[in-house]
Amino acid sequence: MRVLIVEDDVIYVNALEVLLTEMKISSLNSTGDSEEAFRLIKAVKPNLILLDINLKGKRSGIEIAEYVRENNLPIIIMYLTSSIDEATFNKAKETFPYSYITKPLDKENFKRTFALACQHKKDNFSYKTFKHSDSQIEQDYIIVKTDKVLQKINISDICLINVEGKYCSILISKEEIRIKLSLKELIDKINSSEFMKVNRSCVVNIKKIESFDLKKEVVYIGENRIPISRRNKSKLMQVLL
Repeated sequence: MRVLIVEDDVIYVNALEVLLTEMKISSLNSTGDSEEAFRLIKAVKPNLILLDINLKGKRSGIEIAEYVRENNLPIIIMYLTSSIDEATFNKAKETFPYSYITKPLDKENFKRTFALACQHKKDNFSYKTFKHSDSQIEQDYIIVKTDKVLQKINISDICLINVEGKYCSILISKEEIRIKLSLKELIDKINSSEFMKVNRSCVVNIKKIESFDLKKEVVYIGENRIPISRRNKSKLMQVLL
């Protein structure tokens, strides 16, 4: 994994270099100058950029991310920034970053987010993330807020969603991500026909269902045993069969 740190605060650069070295990342380059960042992107060909927004030089971190996106380079962008205003976030969001982490950094949150980013297959990475289906536009990922971190989740990785009061728990493999969002808001974000509500508090990814016990009226996804309401049983059977 080749990592480029684009950050003009020397203290943060040093801290990130120490942290990444602890995480066994050996190929590290850094700069706080936007123009130098463009040179390093071409020379080093990083897999991932830790990118501040306000930099030395004529251009911002967002402009660097736009360059990466417009040229469809196989580089994952993780913003690390002090900018918390909505306008800046909305501009950054248009560059399709993996995450938008605000300073001061939480060490554990950063390590987890970085580890998830490293799992992505760069060979299949593409900024052509929008596809048209009839009159709707579907994305293959969503961005959710957990604590101070904006986290990118591939929709196809979601196994199921459980509702817990004002919160939703998203299960990805054996990892559970808890967010303060209503089920309706989350389903609207996902906007996919591959998800179906099977009881009052659970939505499943149909493609992740491994078996359906008709007698017990439950479906299994990995180690998860999910009861099916009578109201949804016939509808689910039609979809699966």
